[in-house]
Amino acid sequence: MHKFSLPDSPFVEHAYPDLFQVQRGRAYSRLLIGPRGGTTVQLALDLVAPWGDPLRLLVVHLVPRSGAFPAGRYQSPPLSHEIARQVLESHRQVIEQDARCNYWIASPA
Repeated sequence: MHKFSLPDSPFVEHAYPDLFQVQRGRAYSRLLIGPRGGTTVQLALDLVAPWGDPLRLLVVHLVPRSGAFPAGRYQSPPLSHEIARQVLESHRQVIEQDARCNYWIASPA
């Protein structure tokens, strides 16, 4: 089965355009950001750079690969910018290349 190509034809990569949207609810506003080209972690770090400490990370595993981390929500304790950066950098490949998990960076301020 070929979703984005024809059988027996060369593979052609499909890429969505960059996405930036402000979503507003009754008690919140948030940025929805979908950059192409595997720059998600650095872009997120650049956007939260002006925020004060602490930061919180939230990871939602939608479809786990193994039983090591079952599907669910995983929230960090309060973190400094530097520790949050280290965590995101150490998981960069999964964050940028695996669509089975989503992550958020939040500031309680």
